[in-house]
Amino acid sequence: MPPALDMYKLKLLRIAICTMLCGVFTVSNAQVGSQRFNPIQLGSFSINAGAGFGVLYNGSMGVPFGVKASANWGVADLGRGVITIGFASGGSFSHGSSEGASENTSRIFFLARGAWHYGWAVPGVDFYGGLSSGFGLDRFHYGDPVDNTTRSVHLVAGIFAGASYYLTPGFGFNAEAGDDITILQLGIIAKIR
Repeated sequence: MPPALDMYKLKLLRIAICTMLCGVFTVSNAQVGSQRFNPIQLGSFSINAGAGFGVLYNGSMGVPFGVKASANWGVADLGRGVITIGFASGGSFSHGSSEGASENTSRIFFLARGAWHYGWAVPGVDFYGGLSSGFGLDRFHYGDPVDNTTRSVHLVAGIFAGASYYLTPGFGFNAEAGDDITILQLGIIAKIR
């Protein structure tokens, strides 16, 4: 990857983390007088979905658009937090042109993930960080004058960190940054159990 893209990705990740933390601390004040609850616990099951900036990959043009959904199960207490395991799936998509020809690229991801969740005693807030690994299915399409499509499969691994703010014990908003499927995404989260 060219050094300019590495620096751009690092700068974007820093901005994303700062924005996410500012948003969490701002909205956490809204729940001071409300019912206290701990969003992620041993035995809990949650799902989230979001969209944002996709992770850069071989052949992507500019900053790709990304979408991701994940499911997480609380499986063990660890210190003052909870370990979750789960899976994530999504995609990163880009479009552009080179030498007058259209280029469309995509990577579809299927990942296993594990994270440590901790609420920092802020009602309805869940902070987490973790690791993921799995595989990505790449598609590169280069158009005119000759139609050319290539496909490949890659093993991928990544890190992620995020925060969720629950408006109710079962529903909230989520922000996540990392380098597994999306660089930065905003979305919703639902606690099923």
